Amino acid sequence: MNIEELAQVFDGLLKGLAAGLKEKEKKELAALAGMFRRFPNQGIGDFVRFVEGTFAKERNSVPVLVERIKAFKQGTGEPLQELQASLTDLGATERKKLVTSLGMRAGRTKDDNLKLLQSFLTGHQTETLPPSVPATDLTAEIDRAYAQYEAIKADLAAITVEEMRARFAALSTFSKPVLAGVLSRLGYPAGGSKEAIEAQLLDNLTSIKISLDQTKRIGMGD
Repeated sequence: MNIEELAQVFDGLLKGLAAGLKEKEKKELAALAGMFRRFPNQGIGDFVRFVEGTFAKERNSVPVLVERIKAFKQGTGEPLQELQASLTDLGATERKKLVTSLGMRAGRTKDDNLKLLQSFLTGHQTETLPPSVPATDLTAEIDRAYAQYEAIKADLAAITVEEMRARFAALSTFSKPVLAGVLSRLGYPAGGSKEAIEAQLLDNLTSIKISLDQTKRIGMGD
């Protein structure tokens, strides 16, 4: 059986069931038969392989991978092994785009970017808390620090780089576990030293500030 013959099967279903179908259902069956007729004389096996290939290509596109990774980080996505397999199949250009789309600085090589992505997936999201710091107190501190960070981000279009850095200096007085919590809420791995976490947070703000300033200059015709 080829695709044209399959389309004829749906034609028969449409005619046989017409009396019991709603108008919308009739149109959907007719559209399905018409879709099959776009592939005349193609075998069903070839058609299935074409559909699977198209689905895999879309599933592994950079925008879709970003959403898949976000879902995984939130605990609502697919198993880690499936994501890692998709990352392994990516070409060098796509890996680099994915790394930057996730807010990280791309590595120099294809393998460097794969390691960055795998680390992003498997990295620790929270720091081990000192026994003297109750979890509820830490959550409140993270809430305050995160609100402060978001306030800086919201004002980036109107403040200078120096003002941004001065306001960030106040934010950096929070403890390492608190800053790690802010970084985790932004969707990034929160491992490393306090200085590394501060650098990541400041780099994110700086990148946004540069982008906003460039957009403003373009709008002014510079």
